Amino acid sequence: MASLAHDVLVQALRDDLKLLPALLWRLRKKRLAGRLQPLDSAVRLTHPVEIRPDVVYQTRGGWLVVEVQNKVDPTKRRSWFGAVTALRVAHALMGDIVVITASRAVARWAAKVAVETGLIGTTIRLTPVVVYLGLKQAQTLLDPAFPELGLCAAWAMKHRHGRTAARVVERAIDLADRLPKPLRKVQWRAIFNVLGEKMRFRLREASMHPDRVPESPATRKLRLFLEANAEKRGRAEGEAKGRAEGEAHGERVALRIVLDQRGLNPTAAQLATINSCSDPKLLKLWLERSVAASSVAEVLALPTNKKVAAVRSVTRRAPPRRVRKTTG
Repeated sequence: MASLAHDVLVQALRDDLKLLPALLWRLRKKRLAGRLQPLDSAVRLTHPVEIRPDVVYQTRGGWLVVEVQNKVDPTKRRSWFGAVTALRVAHALMGDIVVITASRAVARWAAKVAVETGLIGTTIRLTPVVVYLGLKQAQTLLDPAFPELGLCAAWAMKHRHGRTAARVVERAIDLADRLPKPLRKVQWRAIFNVLGEKMRFRLREASMHPDRVPESPATRKLRLFLEANAEKRGRAEGEAKGRAEGEAHGERVALRIVLDQRGLNPTAAQLATINSCSDPKLLKLWLERSVAASSVAEVLALPTNKKVAAVRSVTRRAPPRRVRKTTG
């Protein structure tokens, strides 16, 4: 199952079409021809075979597949061959596969995994462009001319939490100030989401307890950002809860009015059930039933699917019936 760090970087590569060209130029000195155009990531060979790389682009010189690779995956041997074959036929042009990883072991594996040999010696080999993001490479990406690459530098630190890694992350946060204002908070959130839990804890400690750990300008920005997000999230949750409570209150009042008008008098226990219910959907169901029900008990009966589930649950828990053997 893909991690949050994997998904954040993949989404950034899809959304920001300048990110991959900048990354390839900074670390591999390779320029892409023309502007990238995102394609559907489904690469179809013959129905129903389908391969889904992380990102697929169309370029002026052909096509380009990007895989954000966190770990060794033996299935890539076949899927990379399949993707190349399908895209080569569809576009009548050869393209490239770029593998981005923060693991040196995965980088070595990716460079040589796609090799297949037939029974009498026929060999096909696929060598992708491997972009390894280690500490040195992350520091190279911290360039004021390419502030968007700060996300890739922070992503490279996702399994690190030492002082040097923290400085890389802080610098990445600082560089976000060079992005257009609407993109800064998006970049800060993305950087925070790609970090490992230990690094997040370190940054929280530095931002929340400046008396213990000196607060750098970057950690201060992060602290203010996290506080603003927490406050905003709290307000949204409070508003949603208030709306639900208000809706439930209205449904309870309407239900009691209909029961009273129809002469259906709930017992004390039934009234307590109505007054304590805070589920607007269930209250709405009771209100709909109250128009034609012949008793309050009929109004408050469990929904049919819940009855069936309860019966099944009891049946499932019942011990197997023993059959007494008789001797002839």
